Amino acid sequence: MHTITDTSLISQTWDNEVLAYVAAIYKEAGKTELYVQHHGDALEKLVPPARLQSTVASESLAGLTTSNSRVLHLVTGQIEPRNLDERELMGYYAVIPLMTQDLPGWRISKKYIVNLHKALYSYTHNPVAGLTKTGLHAITDTAGAEIFLPVTPYETPKALDDLCAAYTAVHGQVNPLVAISAFLCDFLSIHPFDDGNGRVSRLLLSRLLWDQDFCVGKYISLEEKLRQTQAEHDAALRQAQQGWHEGTNDTTPYVKYMLHTLLSAYEDLNARCATMGEKLPAIETIRSAVAQRQGDFKKRDIMEMCPALSLSTVEGALRELVRTGEIERYGVGRAITYRKTM
Repeated sequence: MHTITDTSLISQTWDNEVLAYVAAIYKEAGKTELYVQHHGDALEKLVPPARLQSTVASESLAGLTTSNSRVLHLVTGQIEPRNLDERELMGYYAVIPLMTQDLPGWRISKKYIVNLHKALYSYTHNPVAGLTKTGLHAITDTAGAEIFLPVTPYETPKALDDLCAAYTAVHGQVNPLVAISAFLCDFLSIHPFDDGNGRVSRLLLSRLLWDQDFCVGKYISLEEKLRQTQAEHDAALRQAQQGWHEGTNDTTPYVKYMLHTLLSAYEDLNARCATMGEKLPAIETIRSAVAQRQGDFKKRDIMEMCPALSLSTVEGALRELVRTGEIERYGVGRAITYRKTM
């Protein structure tokens, strides 16, 4: 039933695209590691905005829309949550730092997963928090047609145990990036909870990466990367789930999607590291950050990329780039957006 078995992953031959992704990620991860060693304090400035962005993006993937400023006010206690969704949001924000903590001897387990699910609902007092599902909910498309049926509630506890045991068993025999991708494919196919499966999967991505010394999820919002490519994620997952119950599925589409996403995250992180490491005048630092943007962007996007610069410095630099015609400004007040002119 699962993708992660002694035969399906250990014996699988991967094409050049997968191998190229893996090699590129290791190269980018090596660059990041050097920066962490020499400029770790500067890199820590990326953590708070990444945590905030991850919370907003994860809730957006769950079908909720909340502004960055409201989330910030919620999690800092400046305002009270107005509904259940915002209480769940606060739970997600609270759990994020736990995904990048060093836990000597840690191994993924069903107990860890259900406890993580329980922690997500710590602000809601949800009676099913930390309990596997009681109902069988088919995965449907936007028109409501069934496209995948997860395992039954009765099978779920054993399926989680088997998944975690299989992941541990392939350690050292399968590239960890491939194993993590396959694990997430199986986790989402088991669909162990009545609610919160996507949230748990996104947190587990950071946890499993950190356990294998891939630190990108601490400094870059992987949730935002997933949000930006949600359609591609869902399509790759559906492809990888074909024949899953029969054990005949091919997880390659999902592995490729995840590797591409992780490579993009590392490339973004290292671009920010380069900007932070260069001793440039503020205007040049902002100009470099703007050059890395694709499409429209806001002032807060540049602030996140240049955490060493003050708000007034960023605002002044953006005004100068508008004056010189390098960028254009649209809207007023909080709705102001910018766009490169070349």
